[in-house]
Amino acid sequence: MEFIALDSQYVLSELPLFRNNTLPDKLYHYTSIYALKNILETNSLWVTNSKFLNDSTEIKYGYNLICKIAEELKKEKKLSDDFYMLIIDNLNYLIDSKLNGIYVFSLAKEKDSLLLWSNYSNFEGYNLGINVKDFLQQVEKYGEISGAKKSFNVSMDTEIYMRTVTLKEDLIQTDKYFNDKNEFFMSYNEVIYDKEKQIEYIKYILTNVNTYYMKHYDEKYLKKLQRFTGSLLMELYNVLLFFKEPAFKQEEEYRIIFIKNNSSKEFKNHRILNGSFIPYIELRFKESNFPLDSLSIGPRNNSDIALIGLKSFLHKNNFNINKINLYNSKIPLRY
Repeated sequence: MEFIALDSQYVLSELPLFRNNTLPDKLYHYTSIYALKNILETNSLWVTNSKFLNDSTEIKYGYNLICKIAEELKKEKKLSDDFYMLIIDNLNYLIDSKLNGIYVFSLAKEKDSLLLWSNYSNFEGYNLGINVKDFLQQVEKYGEISGAKKSFNVSMDTEIYMRTVTLKEDLIQTDKYFNDKNEFFMSYNEVIYDKEKQIEYIKYILTNVNTYYMKHYDEKYLKKLQRFTGSLLMELYNVLLFFKEPAFKQEEEYRIIFIKNNSSKEFKNHRILNGSFIPYIELRFKESNFPLDSLSIGPRNNSDIALIGLKSFLHKNNFNINKINLYNSKIPLRY
C-alpha cells in the first residue's frame, strides 16, 4: 500500500478563517412571543434548514462569489480546466444535496438592536440572552434532536482530514465528519461580511486543493483523487453558510449550525412562516432547563403587564427568575 503525504501536513492546515472559532461569552437570539412560549414550555429550539433562512439570497451570494473567483483563477492559469469543473460539480452537489441536512441557529452580538427588533419581531418580541459556553456544554451533555440519535461532535477544526491518503488501493482513507455514533456535527462561527476576507478564504481553498490535485494527478487513479479532493472542497460550505453580503454587517450575526450525517434522510418537522412550510429540527434539552441567562422585552411592548406576565410564565415553567436578568428594551419608539 502506498501512502501519499498531504502537502504541508494538511492540505487546508492554515485556513485564514475558522481556525479559531471562539464565540463571545454572551450572544442574543431575537424571536417572537410565540416562539419564546414554545422554547420555555418545551425546553427546545426549532433550528431552521439552511435553504429556508430569512434572507433567500444568502446561498446564491456565496455560490456566485465562488464561481466568479474560480473563473478568474482559471483565466489566470492558477486552476486547471478539469479542476475548475470539479469545483463546479462539487459546489452544485453541496447545494443540491448536502444543504438539505444543514440547520442554522442564528444569534447576534448586540443585545438591544433596533434593526433586529424590527426584522425578527416587529418590535414586539423578546430577546434571549445566552451564555454561549453553557449553551454548548448543555447541547453536548443534554441535547437531543427529535428523531435522531443523541450524539454531537462539536468542532470546526480542519484537522478532521486525515494526514495521508492512498490512491493505490480500492479505498481512499480519509477522516469523516461523522462515525456511526455521531449523527450530527455541530460547528459555529461569526458571520463574515468583509469582502476581502471572503475572497482570501475562497482563494486559499481553491488554490491549495488545486496544487494537491495537480501534484498527484494520475489518470489511473483519477476517480479516487477526485473523490478525495471533492471531500476537501466540501469546506466551501463555510462560504455558503457563514458569508453574507457586506450590506448586512450591522446584524453582527453569529451562527451555530447542525450538520446531519445522512442528508438524504429528511426529518418530517415543518412550521408555517409567512405562508410557507419551513423544515426544521427540534433540539431538546432533555434533563435541564433551556440555558437562559437573560430575557429582554421588545421596545413596543413596554407596559408593566408584559414584565409581570413574563415572570409568571417563567415561574410556571420552573425557571428561577432570580438567576435570569429580565429587562425592557431601552430603545424609545416614536409610534
